[in-house]
Amino acid sequence: MHLRIRNDIRFGFPAPARNLTVLLRLSPRSHEGQHVTGVRIDADIDCSLRVGQDAFGNVTHSFSAAGPIDGFTVTAVCQVETYDAAGIVRGGAERLPIDIFLRDTELTGLDAGLRQFAERATVTEAEPLGKLHALMHAVHGEIAYEETPPEPGAPVVAPTAAQAFAAKVGDASSHAHIFTAAARHLGLPCRHVTGYLLRDGNPAVSASHAWAEAYVKSLGWIGFDSVEKLCPNGHHVRVATGLDALGAAFFRGIGTDGTSAHATIAAG
Repeated sequence: MHLRIRNDIRFGFPAPARNLTVLLRLSPRSHEGQHVTGVRIDADIDCSLRVGQDAFGNVTHSFSAAGPIDGFTVTAVCQVETYDAAGIVRGGAERLPIDIFLRDTELTGLDAGLRQFAERATVTEAEPLGKLHALMHAVHGEIAYEETPPEPGAPVVAPTAAQAFAAKVGDASSHAHIFTAAARHLGLPCRHVTGYLLRDGNPAVSASHAWAEAYVKSLGWIGFDSVEKLCPNGHHVRVATGLDALGAAFFRGIGTDGTSAHATIAAG
């Protein structure tokens, strides 16, 4: 399936920033499930984009700009051919030992309730792959899905996996954090993925999305989307990975005076 995705990210500041540094993860990489045919990233601000890679092998673009800056927009356009690989990710950039993905972070920390949920959801499964599928279905059934855009200018505070599990509701990132925390508790390496999802089979309504990937020795990395209750099947475009949503975020933007940027994302 050929997809063309445009992502417009509008950055704003509660007060003009004196100087600015921005890190972007908006350029997907090819692997056996997707072939990237083109990427273009532009910013409507006087800057020069520097291309690099982060520790997880994600393609990054970074820039600095002198202020005062009230706001600006970054536009990323990518063209990707996707294929149904049953969620299996092969041929990607793998730079870190697998055991790194057993580490908990602040966002993937879990409590007694989430530990019990992970064990209960997978008690009838003996093999890792079976445990992961059971966990995906359990998270889908336990946690309501809700995307709530933040108020303009309001700080974005992401709940931890334990908080989202207690609330029984969360966005795609919260679903991925709960799945990731539970999988790691079961001894299964897991990571966060950000990207896009083609909804309803309509290329015009692709939207930013998040899911998880877990490692199974006999197969490698496999994607699990508990929001959609399926493994990525050609409707997902994988952009960045990390230990949690912070490490795989589309952007990090901060003024050198400590002013954080907020952003609104429109992908389609």
